[in-house]
Amino acid sequence: MCAVSAAAEPILFSRDLADGAHVNLVGAGTAAFREVDDALVARGRLFADHREGVLRQGGEVLHAIAAGLIGEDHVLGEIGEVMAGDKLGRISPADVTIYKSLGAIVQDLASGWFVYQRAVERGMGTIASF
Repeated sequence: MCAVSAAAEPILFSRDLADGAHVNLVGAGTAAFREVDDALVARGRLFADHREGVLRQGGEVLHAIAAGLIGEDHVLGEIGEVMAGDKLGRISPADVTIYKSLGAIVQDLASGWFVYQRAVERGMGTIASF
């Protein structure tokens, strides 16, 4: 599931998700907004695009911390660590996994470079070729 809203209050609740679900939280980008309830944040194995950024601005995470349901260590790592195999995202089939993204420019640049390189390999190396 992808949540891409600018919701100030939760629109997705833990009670509505089955075990084994994955949630991308990419809409609410400031400490004042949150797309999911505290129970879902506490339930999930939580990863960030940039851990420190999420701990400063991730409304869902900050709200759950303020409610005393989680600590900063609940952010288990960054998505790059999962992709590199340094951190395990899902440990069991029942795990609910959560990816919180505030938008890390380095990831956008790396993704763009990857797409560009593939385009060059396929003979579409100019903007006009796209």
